[in-house]
Amino acid sequence: MKRVLVLLIALLVLAPACRKKQPAKSPCKEEPVLIQGEEHKKQGADATGEKDKKSLFLEEDDVDQFVFQEDGDENTFAPSAVKQESKIRLVEQEEGDKQWENKRADQARHGFKTIYFDYDHYDIKKAQEPALEQDVAAVKKIVSKDGKIVVVEGHACRYGGSAAYNMILSEKRAQRVAKYLVAHGVSASKLKVVGRGFEEPVSTDHSVNRRVELYTI
Repeated sequence: MKRVLVLLIALLVLAPACRKKQPAKSPCKEEPVLIQGEEHKKQGADATGEKDKKSLFLEEDDVDQFVFQEDGDENTFAPSAVKQESKIRLVEQEEGDKQWENKRADQARHGFKTIYFDYDHYDIKKAQEPALEQDVAAVKKIVSKDGKIVVVEGHACRYGGSAAYNMILSEKRAQRVAKYLVAHGVSASKLKVVGRGFEEPVSTDHSVNRRVELYTI
């Protein structure tokens, strides 16, 4: 009986050691868990992105095509404002040059003399009276023969003051010469008095710009 008990105890002690050692389990790999609806949302976003890219490419193609059409059409745009202004200035300059030439030719043809003035003055100087006498004779001849109007045009230099001041000064100079002509027998109805201020200088010598000129129209 004792032997049986000893044998049973020995079997109970040795039994755990005889079991096969099982390999240790490896750590579990975490798989991404998708919440219901996220997969569809992701797919929708990818589709939207592809759609946006496609739309962007279409827009770029459209822009390229639009630019190409504009560049290819030479008559798409009118001349720029800068070019138009340049043309206007050029035309005005050409017209001014032509008027200047015509005026000088008229003065030479009729023998008009230019009357000069002192700085910031409109009184006629004694030294200018011989020139005025020649102008009186020339104006009388033109009026009686051709019936033209004689322009008495006053000018000023830039040193006299503001543009408004010089305009008034040039007009007063022209008026003084016109009064002299009328006082010596020229009809006032045949004279036209104008002032140009300092807008039409003839020289960098400002003393020459303080003047009155005569020409016919």
